[in-house]
Amino acid sequence: MKVVDGFLGLLGVDPWLRAARHARPEAVSELIAGQEARILGVVEADQPLLISPFTQTRCVLWRVRLEEKHRVDDDRGILETSSRDRVRWQEEINEGAFARFWVRDSSGGRALVGTGPQGTCQIAFEPPNVSEHPHVNDENELLCRYLREHGVVPTNYMGIAGETRFFETYVLPGEAISVYGRVEEVSEVQAIGYRDAPVKFFRLVGSTEHPLVILPA
Repeated sequence: MKVVDGFLGLLGVDPWLRAARHARPEAVSELIAGQEARILGVVEADQPLLISPFTQTRCVLWRVRLEEKHRVDDDRGILETSSRDRVRWQEEINEGAFARFWVRDSSGGRALVGTGPQGTCQIAFEPPNVSEHPHVNDENELLCRYLREHGVVPTNYMGIAGETRFFETYVLPGEAISVYGRVEEVSEVQAIGYRDAPVKFFRLVGSTEHPLVILPA
């Protein structure tokens, strides 16, 4: 599992992200190593599934953002919550994690979506607000531990209390998505029947300059 920081900005800003959005989807059989490509298909897990920290959904990829409400006085800075001054939502957590997975296109061809160093994978859609989800409000240990590790103090009914906003998105096995990245041809030994044999396949990867982009189908 790799943890990656930050969320994708508006797709119209960066030429690389614009290219990802407008690229024509290609069949896996048409991929060429060394080139960039976008594929469209259904997600198949390759590694053990992850558990998203807020809704605790089993998935191949998740992204979260947490914001806390602060009352602000322009002259004195952040005040106590009883202040009547203007409100500012301050971001406290903004990160994601992903495991290696396959995308199978409509013809049955599969390409691996590979993990890489931090910052090499981005999601091209913002996560929905999940502040009313039961797991955000039931003081479960998984959530409390995650919040403490990120410097956020757990409290009762955090999501519905209105002082904290939780945003989370994830990608599930069986979900249709599209992926844009650089194509590599890989040879890997895999178990086939009663023996191990080298198998060649395509893999999509990203870099910090040109991250792998996950888009809606």
